Amino acid sequence: MILRAACLASLLALSAVDIAHGQTVEPAICATDIAPAATVEVSSFQTRRRPIETLVVRPTGPANGAAIVILHGAGGLHSDLPRYETQAYQLASRGYHVVLPNYYSASNRSFRESPLITERWRQVADDAVAFAGALPGVSPDRVGIWGYSLGGFLAVDSTLEDGPARAVVAVGAGGRGGRLGNGRHPSPVLLIGGDQDPVVPITAVNEWADTLRARDVPVSVEALDTAKHFFDPPTWCEVFQHTRTFFDRHLLPAAS
Repeated sequence: MILRAACLASLLALSAVDIAHGQTVEPAICATDIAPAATVEVSSFQTRRRPIETLVVRPTGPANGAAIVILHGAGGLHSDLPRYETQAYQLASRGYHVVLPNYYSASNRSFRESPLITERWRQVADDAVAFAGALPGVSPDRVGIWGYSLGGFLAVDSTLEDGPARAVVAVGAGGRGGRLGNGRHPSPVLLIGGDQDPVVPITAVNEWADTLRARDVPVSVEALDTAKHFFDPPTWCEVFQHTRTFFDRHLLPAAS
C-alpha cells in the first residue's frame, strides 16, 4: 500500500520529512466505504524534547473541524498500521484529520514496558491530541483518541489523567492496573472487544468498563463476534463503523 511503502518506510528510517502529497490510495474494502479523498504526510511533534514520528492523514474535501489520534498496539506502528490504514483514509475522507504517532519514539524505540516508559507513552498520547488540535482546520476541543490493544489502554488511561481528548475509543484493550485518573471530568469512552478474543477476553473488557463506571466515567461496550485479537478485514470494518458512529456523536457539531 502507498502509506506503508512510501510514508512508513521514511518514518521508520528516520529520513527527512519529504513525502509527496496527493498520492493515490487503495479502493474501499467495507460496504460503507466511500471514495478515498485524503492525502498523507510524515510529520512530528515533541514529547519531553524527543521528536515523535507521526503520520498525518488530511481530508482533500471539506474538513469537519475534528481530528482523531490513533495509537498503535504493542507491535508498533509498522506492525499495526496495515490492519487499519484503509480505515484511517476513510475517516479522513469523511472530513476528519487523522494523526498516527509512533509513541515508541519517546522510549528509544523500546518495546519494554516499565512505569517510567508507560508514563512517557501517556505523555505522547496527550501531546498528540494537542498536536492534532493545532492542525489547520481542526478545533482543539473536538479531538478524539482511538487506540488498539496497548494503545487502547494508553488512550483511556491518558485521558483519565486529565488528558485533553474529548472522546475515547479502545479496541481489544482491557484494564492494566492504570491509575484511572481522578475521574472528575471524564470524557465518554467506547470499549470494543472480541467476544472470544484469546488475548484480551471480553470478561476483562467488561470488568474494565465496570471499573470505569465506578469512577463516574460514561462508558459503553461493543462486543464483536470474533475469536481473534488480530482482526480480519470484515471485523475491522465493524470496528470502524462503531468508531465513526461514536466520534460523529461526540465530536461533530450536530452532537453538541
